[in-house]
Amino acid sequence: MSVQQREDIIRSLRPVSWFEVLDRAFELIRQRPSSMLLLSILSWGPFGVALFGWMFYIHYNQSSWGTDAYIIYALPYVLGLPLTIYMYHWSKSAQIYLAYRWILGDHIQSREALAYTARRPESFLMLGPLYVLSVLVGMLFYIAPGAFIVARWGMLPAVVAIESESRFFQPIMRTFRLGEGAGGRLLLLFLFFRGAELLLWINLLLLKYLILFVGHNFFGSELSALRELPYSSVLLYWLTLILLAPLKNATLAMTYVDSRVRNEGWDLRLWLDLLIGTTSQEVNDAPDAS
Repeated sequence: MSVQQREDIIRSLRPVSWFEVLDRAFELIRQRPSSMLLLSILSWGPFGVALFGWMFYIHYNQSSWGTDAYIIYALPYVLGLPLTIYMYHWSKSAQIYLAYRWILGDHIQSREALAYTARRPESFLMLGPLYVLSVLVGMLFYIAPGAFIVARWGMLPAVVAIESESRFFQPIMRTFRLGEGAGGRLLLLFLFFRGAELLLWINLLLLKYLILFVGHNFFGSELSALRELPYSSVLLYWLTLILLAPLKNATLAMTYVDSRVRNEGWDLRLWLDLLIGTTSQEVNDAPDAS
């Protein structure tokens, strides 16, 4: 990357509004949509396969809680849950890191992002469920404690993904420091994506019923299998999560960069690094975790 290109990128690192964060996230996805979508599938794929395999088995075998068939099939699912959680957070972190590097002008590949974020697997196994628990509490209580938790912990996946060289508990403190002054923005983004998920899910459901209606008029009962497909609404919601994951994680990367610019004067530090001859790769691979 030329010095002029690096200067242009640093100039673009200025405090932005939450709407500009979304706009820049869209720009990032348009650059390499296939890479972001691939990581979304890796993130949600194992969870969806395991969950729907279990649901379909129970549906077609009429098994219920406590039966031998239920327990025998559920046991591998429960034992594989930690691996599923790990895959989810590993791929999610890779997606965030990929977007982060694109913001800085380094167009790395998906495999490079996966290799980078695989350095600290214990972070995904422990900090990942902690973040999920916080989000679940926030979904139950949008006001008071729930809103506070969502706002304060919203940047945790980005910190874990980008600053993987930091000590184990350091991302927790970094999340709180970077979240100073950004709590309202993080809560707005959280509510925006909850609304976007609901809206996209409703549209997919309407598309499903439209296909059934048109198909019934033209093909008669040949599409009855689609009508009788169990848990189809859950399947469509799973598809919704896959489609929105690239935008959500690119937004987290943009919010992380914006918080560093606001709270740490990161753009000024990058200018200083550029002036003293620090390479772009050294700057990108060694974020300040103090």
